[in-house]
Amino acid sequence: MSKDNRTNFGSNHYEEHDSMYPKFDNNHMLFPMDHMHFQKRPPHGSYPPPYPPPPPFGPPHPFTHPPFGPPLPMTLESFKEIKHFIILMVISDLPEGITGYQLQEKYHFPRGTILKILNELETMEYLEYRETVINGRAHKFYTISNKGKEYFEMLKEKWANHFALMSDMAPPEHFNNPFFREKPLKRMLRNIDRCKSKEDALDYFRGVRSNLKFRLSKIEKKQKNLEYSKNKLDEVIGKLEEMKEFDSATIKKLIKEQRKERQKERQKKK
Repeated sequence: MSKDNRTNFGSNHYEEHDSMYPKFDNNHMLFPMDHMHFQKRPPHGSYPPPYPPPPPFGPPHPFTHPPFGPPLPMTLESFKEIKHFIILMVISDLPEGITGYQLQEKYHFPRGTILKILNELETMEYLEYRETVINGRAHKFYTISNKGKEYFEMLKEKWANHFALMSDMAPPEHFNNPFFREKPLKRMLRNIDRCKSKEDALDYFRGVRSNLKFRLSKIEKKQKNLEYSKNKLDEVIGKLEEMKEFDSATIKKLIKEQRKERQKERQKKK
């Protein structure tokens, strides 16, 4: 799709973010998932596992997925939520809005599926839209509503551990890396064959590099969040070690204060 055509429906986003997305074989980006872990994987069957053990009793702690049981309870409702999650994730990043046709073309969603999901989200008031006439035809530009933002946050909390587990099982920095795996290498070579000039090749590889930089920035943000959480847990453990007898009320109060402190920090940044 040319930039001239894209100017009709929110060119600012595409022009600002073009470098993030390789223009060749967009359906198979180099590192398509956010959960990238650079931990060396243990040999098959190695024991003990290199990951921290679960608590000896009680529910699993909030920073890891449960060690046993099916990782993804895939009911029909689960599939529906994942579809909603993906569409809301895309639309939430586009404040100027996007049409169903653009979702279909850019992200390769089947037309019937995308229209059904958009209608569902619109009926549930998770999406808003405005109609714009372009070349004599009315187009619906969808944006996420405030209610939709709350629903999206709920889905992120609900599915975060499941997605992290999937990434741990098949880390994208390994399985989707053309320098490590045969299929990604073949995909990259096909993209090179599509280049007709030096400019095309530079455009492709700069796009891949820009995507990696974007992923690395997200990893750095995750690392900061984990370090922040670790520091707060250090405070909780230090408080527990000072106690002569366990006082759950004091610990709960401390954790609530830490949460309020974090909220204040985020408000200042805004």
